Amino acid sequence: RKHKDRLIRLIERKGCFVFLRLHKISRLFLRLTINYIARGLKDAVAVLEQNHQGG
Repeated sequence: RKHKDRLIRLIERKGCFVFLRLHKISRLFLRLTINYIARGLKDAVAVLEQNHQGG
């Protein structure tokens, strides 16, 4: 019984570690995506402003 409890605790700890790593990666990915979208919006706004000034 004790051995089983230890095994469960080990699995829980490993699962938690994996979850934290995945969470970190997903947060990084989310930040990169947001930066990419923000840059795209900035470029689009710049193009619109240029067109507006040109016209």
